[in-house]
Amino acid sequence: MIISVDNIIASAIDEASSDLRKLSLTIHDNPELALEEKAACQILVDYLETSGFEVQRNIAGLSTAFVCTYVSSAGAH
Repeated sequence: MIISVDNIIASAIDEASSDLRKLSLTIHDNPELALEEKAACQILVDYLETSGFEVQRNIAGLSTAFVCTYVSSAGAH
């Protein structure tokens, strides 16, 4: 059986769907002004870190900007 990348991605999204929906609703229920999305940023960064991502904060001098990288046993992706 050949497993396609599309199937792997779809499966990962399905597995995370409930958590992602909760994140979305939490951010929606707590609106913030543009470039001041401190709570939303923290919610997303916390989720990404607990999901195994390495997160760099304060990108380009913006406290709400971040870059994340996922590292698996095969290396960075």
